[in-house]
Amino acid sequence: MIVAPATYYLRGDPFDERFAWRMFSSVRTLRCKIEINERTSKTRGAGTKVDPKRIVPGTWVKHLERAQPKVVAHYLESRCSPETRQVVMSRACLTTSGARGPSSRWSYDCDADLLERQGVGAP
Repeated sequence: MIVAPATYYLRGDPFDERFAWRMFSSVRTLRCKIEINERTSKTRGAGTKVDPKRIVPGTWVKHLERAQPKVVAHYLESRCSPETRQVVMSRACLTTSGARGPSSRWSYDCDADLLERQGVGAP
C-alpha cells in the first residue's frame, strides 16, 4: 500500500493528483486551454484544428486539459485514420493571478505509433 503513493511522489509529475491532498493542491486552480491539430499527407503547416468538445464527453475534455497521460495518449491514438499522419495537442495554462503557468505539447505519430511529450512533467 505504500509503494503506489511512493512512486507517485518520486516520479516527479506535479500534475498527477491521484495521491495528493487535493484540497491543498494548486493544480486545480490552473485554467488550461488545449488546441488539437491533425496533419494528413495533404496538410501543410500546423494542420487542421479539431474541437474535442464535439468528439468526446466533457469529462474527457477536462482530463485532456489536465494532461492526464493515459487519457491524452488514448485520445490522440484514437484520432488516427488512414489519412491522418500526426495528431498534436498543445496545452497552455494560466494561474489564478493571470501569470503564465505550465505548458506542454503532445505529439502522436500515427505511422510510427509513437507518442512524444514535451514540457512540464515530460519524462
